[in-house]
Parts: sequence; structure tokens; C-alpha cells
Amino acid sequence: MLPSLSTNNLTGRRIVLQCALDGAAALDRPVIVTTGPAIDPAYLRLPAGAEVHRVLPHAEAMRRSALVIGHGGYGTTTAALAHGLPLVMLPLHPMIDQPMVARAVQDAGAGPALPKRASSARIASAAGRALGEPGYRAGAARLGTGIPAARAPQRAARAPQRAADAIATVLVAH
Repeated sequence: MLPSLSTNNLTGRRIVLQCALDGAAALDRPVIVTTGPAIDPAYLRLPAGAEVHRVLPHAEAMRRSALVIGHGGYGTTTAALAHGLPLVMLPLHPMIDQPMVARAVQDAGAGPALPKRASSARIASAAGRALGEPGYRAGAARLGTGIPAARAPQRAARAPQRAADAIATVLVAH
């Protein structure tokens, strides 16, 4: 399981990441967490055995994960979908594309969208469902077919259109 909530210092990010980590701990599954440069891992309560990185290439993290707990950012979302991974989405900022991406992912059946103030219990429940119900993995695989896994992070860095538009394009094709 990969909790990864942006490398930018968005308001409330550390609190949301901690709730995601607490939710992940409740599932007793391997956890890889990325904090980015804005969050010092020393200030987090990590699940037992968690592997923590400030920065880890998407491709490496995704290959070793079964689920992504993300924020709806374009890079993390497209990388997860390119690897056929279901997502639990916690949009951090209402004025950028994260809520639209989260809704598109949810509407496509690739994972649930939750409010950023979701409790760790609610995150654990959503993550448990996303891991246990094959429909979420199938939804993620369906969306990911148009995104080459090796190029997802590069596409994210150069994307001229909003993430919701890119995901909608994949949805229309299926």
C-alpha cells in the first residue's frame, strides 16, 4: 500500500497523511510512504515495518504496491492507473483539479473518493474495500490501458491539459 500525497506543501497535508498512515496500519499490510520534501518523517507515526522515503520514483513504488492512497494529483493518479492499481482519493485542495480527478476515478470504478477530513477508520474501510473488491482493480486496469506505465511520470510533468480531462478521454474510449 502506498500513501502518497503530493510533494507540494498543501494546507493540511501532514494531518491527512497521518490519517492515511493510521488507516493503513489498521489493515496490517506492507506500507511504503512518500513524504516529499515538505514533511519530515520524524513527525509521523509510521505503521510497524513501514518503508518511508522523502522521494521515490513512481515506477518503483507502484511496482511494489497493491493500492495507492493519493490526493488526486495528476502524476500519482496516472502512475497508479498505468500500473492497474486501485486508488483511495483524498483531494487536498478544492480549487485545483484534484476533486475532479477523484470524482472521475470514482465514477470509473477505480477507487473511492473521500473528503480530506476523512477519519483513519474511514480511510481503512475504503482501502480494505478497494483491495478486496476485484471491481476496483478492474476499473483501474481499464483506465490504465491508455497510459504506458514507464511514461506516466513524464507525461504528468508535461501534461498540457488538466488531469480530469485526460482521465475523461480514457473513459470515453472505454
